[in-house]
Amino acid sequence: MKRVGVMASYPARRDTLIHAAASVAAQVDRLTIVLNQYDEVPSQVSQALPDNVRFVLPKTDLKDVGKFSVSVGADDLVFLCDDDILYPDDYCSHLAGAWERYKELRAVIGVHGIIYSDFFDGDPRSRLVHLFTGALEADTFVNQLGTGTVVCAGYQMPPLKWMRSSAGFVDLRFAVHAERNGYPRICLNRGAEWMRQLETKTSLFETVTAQWPPNVTAEAQEIAGFRFLPLGAPEELACRRGSETQT
Repeated sequence: MKRVGVMASYPARRDTLIHAAASVAAQVDRLTIVLNQYDEVPSQVSQALPDNVRFVLPKTDLKDVGKFSVSVGADDLVFLCDDDILYPDDYCSHLAGAWERYKELRAVIGVHGIIYSDFFDGDPRSRLVHLFTGALEADTFVNQLGTGTVVCAGYQMPPLKWMRSSAGFVDLRFAVHAERNGYPRICLNRGAEWMRQLETKTSLFETVTAQWPPNVTAEAQEIAGFRFLPLGAPEELACRRGSETQT
């Protein structure tokens, strides 16, 4: 099972891209970076990164949807990454181990998790957010994962056609895809500051995600609330499912 990383970026993030990509590239067999709004690969970027990094220049600006435009194998272990996160040296091994541990649940694994209110009406304040920079004591089922902190199998990846209209809301669209296909979302335990946010001048949250159009709110309601979360702790359900498959 190959470990492949995917990332999307654009010119305003050139400096953080180098740091983010370098922190994860050594942990995967291949890292593909989709360079939105670029006419060519900047030498500053290509020379700073190892040989297992390849670049894609899309014909149109895919924004964060670019992460889902990269072809992967069904059996690949896919790490969805962001260009403004500094990943620790044991990041991929930690997430890969968790994906294997919960394989019987067909779960997707992440570090930034969100649980929506059962009565979510589009107000971002009515969400419980487990920030990837903060501590979490135990693995926890969530409604949604931040796709800059996710690992899943290639077969669990949504097709680009499904994701194409979700720029600024890819985390939500990914969560709906997972819910419809029976892939629980698990947010992993970790210590505070295990992962670090790199400082940027621009943010999709500030320009797009902070504003919830009615159609996006309706999409969130398809996964929102505790009623969509499995009963019991992830470890308990994995052990139970494992025992069932062995009998």
